[in-house]
Amino acid sequence: MQKMKRHITSSVALSIGFFGLSLILSGAPMRVHLVDALSFVIAFTIPAAHITELEDVKKKWKRIVVYWFSGTIVWFFMIPLVVVKADLNVQRLALLLGSSFIGLMVFIALHLLILRISPENKTRENIA
Repeated sequence: MQKMKRHITSSVALSIGFFGLSLILSGAPMRVHLVDALSFVIAFTIPAAHITELEDVKKKWKRIVVYWFSGTIVWFFMIPLVVVKADLNVQRLALLLGSSFIGLMVFIALHLLILRISPENKTRENIA
């Protein structure tokens, strides 16, 4: 239980950091940030919370892809409801899928790095 709690804490803390930067650096209205936050949690936070080590990416890749794809599609179809000039087209969807997948890989890499350098991991390695 403690191990899973650590992974959830890591993914949520990373998400809060990224979302905080988004709020600070963006001049978008709050309704846009709410859509961003919802899709970010679905596409990035939930998949990262299921990953405890690099091997989990190989074992749970279907679940990771389903969450990532769902979050990306939620964002793609919800953003035109809150941004007047946004449009739905295939080129934009292809670009969004590619860039969000790269973002997912970076997010997972940072998540695994945080877990690797966390003090609890160091203590456990020293005991063993």
